[in-house]
Amino acid sequence: MLKCDFHIHTRYSPDSNLSPDLIIKTAIKKKLDVIGVVDHDIFKGGPETKKLAAKIAPSMVVIPGEEIKTLSGEIIAFGIQNTIPRKLTLRKTIEEAKKQNAFIVVPHPFEKIRQGLGNAILGIKDDIDAVEAFNSRCFLGSFNKKALKFATENNIPVIAGSDSHFDYEIGSGYTYVDAEPDENSVLDAIKKGRTEIGGKITGLKPHFRTFIQKRLSRD
Repeated sequence: MLKCDFHIHTRYSPDSNLSPDLIIKTAIKKKLDVIGVVDHDIFKGGPETKKLAAKIAPSMVVIPGEEIKTLSGEIIAFGIQNTIPRKLTLRKTIEEAKKQNAFIVVPHPFEKIRQGLGNAILGIKDDIDAVEAFNSRCFLGSFNKKALKFATENNIPVIAGSDSHFDYEIGSGYTYVDAEPDENSVLDAIKKGRTEIGGKITGLKPHFRTFIQKRLSRD
């Protein structure tokens, strides 16, 4: 079983300060085998992290992606090659992602304060490859429980992620995947439901730091 954290942001997200180097070194300390590296509305930090990991941690699997803000809320697209534009309709965003053979994940779907899809998820449930059924930054545990309930009732595979913007968050949400240590095997195993999820809620501190980091990035 591979231990994975599928939701980590780099400094290319304006509310994160994480460099690819720090992400990799922290992931090694946290004994993670696989990391999903995504940024808000840009596909850049993930590829950089993957390239660096090939040099300094070749056994680590880095799956690059993008967390895309749609008019209805956010989705994550793994397996893409280019940035998908923000603020398109949800359906158009899915179409653009599928053109790049994307693996679609819905993060924190029922936490509207952080741009979860809410009931809009119903319109794309047949397009979803996985639901993030545990997100360490959720304000209330009930949001994660609702995500897990939705995924279970609709027979959609589940993953977990820390939603890290700072190093101490990495690994706080994790997924065990029964797969070989390569990207295609991991994503295929998720589609087949070979996952176990867990983690802890990280509380208000990361949100406060995110707010400060976003203000600093504007200056």
